[in-house]
Amino acid sequence: MTATYSDALADSTLGANVPTTNTATANQVALAAIPVGAAAVTSRRIYRTVAAGSQLKLQATIADNLTTTATDATADAGLGATVPVTDTSGLAQPAGQILAGATSLSLADARAFPATGGWAVIGNGQQIIRYTGTTGNSLTGIPASGAGAIVATIAYNSTVTASPQITGIPASGAGSIRYGILKGDPVNLRVQVDDVAGQLALKALFDHDGTFDGICDATFQDGTLGHTEALARARAQLTLLNQLTVSVRWTCRDTNTHAGRTMTANIVTPTALQGAFRVQAVTISGFAPAILPTYQASASALRFSFDDLLRLLHGQVAA
Repeated sequence: MTATYSDALADSTLGANVPTTNTATANQVALAAIPVGAAAVTSRRIYRTVAAGSQLKLQATIADNLTTTATDATADAGLGATVPVTDTSGLAQPAGQILAGATSLSLADARAFPATGGWAVIGNGQQIIRYTGTTGNSLTGIPASGAGAIVATIAYNSTVTASPQITGIPASGAGSIRYGILKGDPVNLRVQVDDVAGQLALKALFDHDGTFDGICDATFQDGTLGHTEALARARAQLTLLNQLTVSVRWTCRDTNTHAGRTMTANIVTPTALQGAFRVQAVTISGFAPAILPTYQASASALRFSFDDLLRLLHGQVAA
């Protein structure tokens, strides 16, 4: 065995720096097929024992729920805390029950419930309770009796969901509940869109005595639409109908008069009408030898077709 070595290398020919960490692969273990958790899992931990040991200790934490491979290069001395011997996830609930008449209800997580109070549905609707607030993970302010009270024992691990509700309703005046609402009555969403500029323009044209505010209402009903869809449809209808519909009727013998053509009007005082109008309908009559028939035509600046009517009726006609 050689016990000596002669170093004749110049400083300029020296190579890479010495490693500051252990780069040997002899004591490393490649981990694969690491299980992923449920959708709510955000991180996972790997535990192992020291050499010839039996106590599992923390080797590493995987800070996601996607990675399925890792390399264990941790020395036995670098292992962390021992594995928990009880469930510390907070997901499993203890056994027990909430008795009828209780004024609070403990939950696994109360973040889905409005902190200002509301209603909660137990199970599949077996009970509907009312609460006035939340404290930690508990619903509080539940009446001990009467409407909204816990009238039957609730077992731990029962499902409790926040009930949809409309809040902020005034006690009186505009927008208040003026008569009793029966259970099962439909509650429909109302979306309103206004064109203030169009209202002011209409008022300027027709408010001769100071009593017309320029507002003309048009209502479209479709119980299948949500708020976003209803808002989009209302805006589309407003764009279609927010202009004055000017119609022109005339009689002529022009054989080029037919529906779909565009005619230009330039009528002077007192009408003072100028613009391009689409011919909507033409009635031809007065057929006689040696003379052209009579064309009675109507045109308007807004074309409302049968297709437009079908679009308005979409969702209102039963299949």
